Amino acid sequence: MLSMQDQHMYYRSEHSAVHIPGTGLGLAIVKDIADFHGGQVEVSSRLNLGSAFSVVLP
Repeated sequence: MLSMQDQHMYYRSEHSAVHIPGTGLGLAIVKDIADFHGGQVEVSSRLNLGSAFSVVLP
């Protein structure tokens, strides 16, 4: 879980210090597609519970 001001980092496609195969680009791609279609990606995070993502398209 990230703080509200750091949640933009979910959508970054940069490499992290820890390599986990198959992760890192998914949300960045989803956000680009949503933006292209005039939509948005929303995130709701709760400490120690996790995060939920929603894609809203017009």
